[in-house]
Amino acid sequence: MLNKATILIAHIQTHIFDFQWVFKHDFDLIRQQYLPLIIDRIIALHLANDDATPCQIDLFLSDDYTLQRFINLQSLSFYNICSNKLLTKIIFQCRHLPHLIRLQFIKCFFDQCSKIHYDFINDIWTLPKLTHCILDINFEYNDQNFMPTLSSKSITYVSIPYMYRTLNQFGELFERTPNIHQFNDRLKSDDNDQQFETSVQSIIILELFVVGSTFNIMIDGYQWQKVIVNYLPKLKVFEFYMNYQLQDCDDMEEAIDDLLKSYHTSYWLVDHQCLPDFSRAFHISPSTCTTRTKPACPSEAYCWLYCHKNDDYDDNASPLIYFEFQHICFSKIQHLHLELPFC
Repeated sequence: MLNKATILIAHIQTHIFDFQWVFKHDFDLIRQQYLPLIIDRIIALHLANDDATPCQIDLFLSDDYTLQRFINLQSLSFYNICSNKLLTKIIFQCRHLPHLIRLQFIKCFFDQCSKIHYDFINDIWTLPKLTHCILDINFEYNDQNFMPTLSSKSITYVSIPYMYRTLNQFGELFERTPNIHQFNDRLKSDDNDQQFETSVQSIIILELFVVGSTFNIMIDGYQWQKVIVNYLPKLKVFEFYMNYQLQDCDDMEEAIDDLLKSYHTSYWLVDHQCLPDFSRAFHISPSTCTTRTKPACPSEAYCWLYCHKNDDYDDNASPLIYFEFQHICFSKIQHLHLELPFC
């Protein structure tokens, strides 16, 4: 088993201290006896008010031991903060860290968003060298206004995974973070008339969790192309899942043809060499007794046939599937993956 001296040497060599799983006795020993000797060589700190390490952050940031003593600190991570007073204390001390580039607040919980939190996020956006900001913060009430009113040219990565914003708020956030490359947040979509008019030239990776009903919204390949070209020109990773039900359609087959053709353009096939997977696109419902199948790829070389039993439908769906698919022939098939979850 490694002794404390060996563990300490390993930490010193990497210049990183992760105290999240360090018991209080060892934490006190390192903080009081060893840390002052190497404080100018530490580049990363991870502190946690966890069940195994209660009040660790409060103890570490006592009056005789402040963050500004870590003159070369580049990365800071805090886990499970619930105190506004502690939050204010941390961000005040962060102002005195000239090399700080990464700041994380993980699983932090507060009753409601207040002026303290508005000042907090504005202070983050004024840190001169900060590039990565992760704010895993939850408010029980009034979280929609938790966003900066000041601008940052240094921040390139932002993750605020549990805040719900409108399209207009996204535009404001991007305007105040003009060099952002990667963004992760939640979109509250309850207004169909909202328009996103801000062009974000710097975005490379965009992760949005849309909260709202998209059941009757269909976006074809032409529309996605317009969004990416006009608003996300540097996008490198694009993933989407869409659920849409064709209703009151005079020609179901023509509607499906039009949808598939919109993704069979040179923009998707030639420029980006990709094609959306329509393998699970057309659900068979006994209520309509209508089935339409189209090959997603012209070569038909790779195919998924997915027959899903949904509890919302009658068990008679099974013979319907067998009947409808018995005539299909994939003459160029090379790989076949079947999922038949029927008893």
